[in-house]
Amino acid sequence: MMKTIFCLLVFFFGLMIGDVANSFSISPGKILLTIDPGSSKTVAINIKNTENQDLYFVGKVLGVRQDNNGRPVFLSNYIAAESWVVPQSKILIKKDATDNFIFTLSVPKNTPAGSYFLGLAIAQDLFSSGVGLTGQIVSILNLQISGDVSEELVINKWDFNKAKSNSNHFIFDLNLDNKSKVEVDLTGEIIVYNWRNNVAAGGPEYLGNTMLPNTGRFLKPQVKMDNNFRFSPYYTAKINIKYGRLGLLISSEAVILNWKVIGVGLGLFLFIILGGILLIKTRKKRV
Repeated sequence: MMKTIFCLLVFFFGLMIGDVANSFSISPGKILLTIDPGSSKTVAINIKNTENQDLYFVGKVLGVRQDNNGRPVFLSNYIAAESWVVPQSKILIKKDATDNFIFTLSVPKNTPAGSYFLGLAIAQDLFSSGVGLTGQIVSILNLQISGDVSEELVINKWDFNKAKSNSNHFIFDLNLDNKSKVEVDLTGEIIVYNWRNNVAAGGPEYLGNTMLPNTGRFLKPQVKMDNNFRFSPYYTAKINIKYGRLGLLISSEAVILNWKVIGVGLGLFLFIILGGILLIKTRKKRV
């Protein structure tokens, strides 16, 4: 009996959360704002109440980081810039009406120039009705602090992943770190050279979308080798990455040893050496 009641409660609250998520919309979904250190501005989020009843709404400020696929992840108390933005008190919006929710932004003096990403969350306040559940929609604020900034993308790791690779597919471990104070776009290519320095495989490589400031990214790029792996004793895999507004270029190389070919070559070499030794001994005996 208790189990049945618990399941009904879970189902009931699930329906309510679904209703909350569909009861309003906000715009814009993304905001680009440039501001000087020591200045203040306000940001307005337009809320549309799509319910057939009056609703209360509250605001919250979140930090933003990225997962390995470049998707935003919203966190509380993630960066100090969250404290620069203060949401107004809750507002009441009539049914089928729209209104603006105001966030007040105050940037401290001597704030380093760069981009700071924040999530401006709008939530339906159901505490006013005694239910105690909320659903939220987040607008991403790209806050750009004026000043001179430099772009720096670093390749922390570029290694051949022997355990996951085979003769048809090379798999690599790539670790990138955006040390810039601004977000950077990036494009990449991987070129695999054989021992004669001829191109054996490779081409453009998707490395994800824009990297936020002071974020890292872990990827496992793949290169299809087909039958190109058979005849070279080693390969050099070079990754080239262009990034930023200036199109800066960074590169790194990884060496892949083809032990099958190396083994055959060593065996052939030893065979020639031993054959030469036997030949010399045979000639000495004849003399």
